[in-house]
Amino acid sequence: EKPVHEVCVDSFWMGIHEITQKQWRSVMNWLPEQSVRGDDLPVGNVSWVDVALFFQTINQRSGIAFRLPTEAQWEFACTGGGRDKRHCGQGVVTDLAWVEENAGNRVHPPGGRTPNRFGVHDMTGNLWEWVADGYDANYYRYAPRDNPDGPVAGSSRVFRGGGWLSKGASVRATLRYDMDPKRSYHLLGFRPVAARVLDLR
Repeated sequence: EKPVHEVCVDSFWMGIHEITQKQWRSVMNWLPEQSVRGDDLPVGNVSWVDVALFFQTINQRSGIAFRLPTEAQWEFACTGGGRDKRHCGQGVVTDLAWVEENAGNRVHPPGGRTPNRFGVHDMTGNLWEWVADGYDANYYRYAPRDNPDGPVAGSSRVFRGGGWLSKGASVRATLRYDMDPKRSYHLLGFRPVAARVLDLR
């Protein structure tokens, strides 16, 4: 998480919710094993490699270059442009996120908690989220200020945000972990970003 450093990102569009099981199945024609099944629930248990195939498929159909956010984009969106320092939004964490204290030991449909100042839901809690970057524990020491997109080398990929089994005190906006991109975890999902959506610029 350290050192603290200045980062600037170009404008982008981000999904206000995590991708749901229904959305995944409609693109991929299969659904991985879920802790709880439901069309309106976010899809979990997808590997970083699986997600790359999802974007390849949907991009061919839509003509839009959807992809995973970089860590810098993810944290910018989470913190409302750097204004919310602790969680992904303002206020008490249980108002913002499904975490151990309020989730009832299960995943929840997107949008059930208060959005952050950008109108984005569930970046804190519910499911962890894959980002595009490879992992290097020291990357923040040498990362460029403008549009950092992760280290060139690195065999693991980063995920962010916390999940419904995370304690509320631990789901900080800066929290980051890594995992083999071929592995999946039932508490790990994702959301899309794009530089341009249809005719919106």
